[in-house]
Amino acid sequence: MNHTDKRNMRNKKSIIGTILIIVFAIGIITFIHFGNDHAECQNIIQNYAGEDGEQISIENHICKERFNI
Repeated sequence: MNHTDKRNMRNKKSIIGTILIIVFAIGIITFIHFGNDHAECQNIIQNYAGEDGEQISIENHICKERFNI
């Protein structure tokens, strides 16, 4: 093997390693996203009257789950 072949092999290994890391990260994010069933979540809506008499609603999404993405 000459110097050029070694460099090409090193580049191929780097590209394959980078692709594997990206695929692994996407798999983890997908698992967390679809594994979150929102069973312990609730939406709390608070209504206020503004200074001009307009109705103001604020909705808060509260979860007690470990992963919330």
